[in-house]
Amino acid sequence: VTVKPQSPRRNRLPLFAGLVVVGILVAIVAAVLVLNSKPALILSNGMVKVDRGMYKLGPNKEISKTLLEFWIDRHAVTNSEYAQFLSADTDQKSPGYWNGNSVPAGLAQNPVHGIAWDSAEKYCQSLGKRLPSEAEWEVAARGPNGFDFPWDTLS
Repeated sequence: VTVKPQSPRRNRLPLFAGLVVVGILVAIVAAVLVLNSKPALILSNGMVKVDRGMYKLGPNKEISKTLLEFWIDRHAVTNSEYAQFLSADTDQKSPGYWNGNSVPAGLAQNPVHGIAWDSAEKYCQSLGKRLPSEAEWEVAARGPNGFDFPWDTLS
């Protein structure tokens, strides 16, 4: 009878426990990154963040409303920017003051105006954005101090 010598048994519990701990740490880091993620940086390019908060709205600021954080473009859409959109979307009509589909001379960098709400919405969607709500527009227009007019301190 021959007896095969037994190899010493290794305790695999520390290895298993170490892998579990590493797995938990990876899951925690992934959860923190997802929960703390901000809107896409592309969307914030040229935009201003308006913080979540309670805002006074209306002509006499008689309505209080809580708004979630949102982003709004820093500048109005120019005729030139809108012309680029029209060249890609042939279903949209150009503003009435244009010469057909051409921006009038000297107005390329002026804000576009006289377009239908549906066209404005499609323009925003083409950029992965949306039109602001009435309340968001008012809060953005009043600025961080809630002024009635951007050039005055009346409130």
